Amino acid sequence: MKFSVTEKNKKASIKTALAVSFILVIADYIYMTVNKISYLEREKCIIYQLLPDAGFIFFEYFVELAIMVFIGIFIATLLEKYFSRFGKFYPANTFTAFLYASALPVCACTAIPIIETMKDKMSMKSIIAFIVAAPLLNPYIIMLSFSVLGAEYALLRIASSFVLAVSAGYTVDFFCGNESLNPENLRTCNAASCSMAGNDVYIKTWDIFKSIIPYLMAGGLIGAAIELLLPGSMSLPSLVNDSLISNIILILAGIPFYFCNGTDVLLLKPLLCSGILTGTGIAFSLTSTAICITSMFMLFRFMGKRLTFILIAHIFVITLVISQVINIFLRAKG
Repeated sequence: MKFSVTEKNKKASIKTALAVSFILVIADYIYMTVNKISYLEREKCIIYQLLPDAGFIFFEYFVELAIMVFIGIFIATLLEKYFSRFGKFYPANTFTAFLYASALPVCACTAIPIIETMKDKMSMKSIIAFIVAAPLLNPYIIMLSFSVLGAEYALLRIASSFVLAVSAGYTVDFFCGNESLNPENLRTCNAASCSMAGNDVYIKTWDIFKSIIPYLMAGGLIGAAIELLLPGSMSLPSLVNDSLISNIILILAGIPFYFCNGTDVLLLKPLLCSGILTGTGIAFSLTSTAICITSMFMLFRFMGKRLTFILIAHIFVITLVISQVINIFLRAKG
């Protein structure tokens, strides 16, 4: 692949930014480890001591978070590049369909037309599992989940996505009867945050990072506002708690919206750090990424209205069950 002088300069700048980001993260990890400083003991950090409260919150929610997201996207892009060598192998069952979909950086609107190339090689339940899994997980989302929200959230997000996608495949397959799928003539997603196959890994890293900057800023503003504006006696969990009603509200709120490439993770960070249980956060993550208004209309053409409504109902019910089970488990765990 040939690059113009401008593109070469851009690539060099991205490499420099990545190198600086890795150095800062490694130095921060060494400093925090040597001085035994955790997130709950931020007052021990030298940056905390040097900056005013508002300055440190700005650093934490904008600078530090942006660096972690930038690195996470780069690592995920590398993983995607090497996985693409195995793209000729088609999934043979719902489990492999889930793995295949989770490795592709596509949104819901892109996953549906992809089925056109697979419809003769996959069963109904595998196709549905692929469609649901593709937007729920990809290398970017996995890396962001681990780096921004930690291993517990990331592992639960992966397990929840697996349960939702595989169960959706079997549910739709059970109700489909003699109905067939019609993937022809479906448009692909043209959004900048969708798949960008063919780009250099450095250019692609920057393009994806740039596309989620608005969500990064939104997440930072929410987090900073929570810490700066809410009185000590009022916390976000008291406004949106782990009750069944709150879970239902978040699930219903998430269904119309769609966040590509882990932007839901960025918006969840201030909420989870404020005390909302992981299951409640995952409920919003699953519905806000699995399906949206745009993909609903595509599914109408692809599956028909009856099967589409069955799929939406399944996503709602299973997500609610998953979130409640996770919250009960975490409360019992303490």
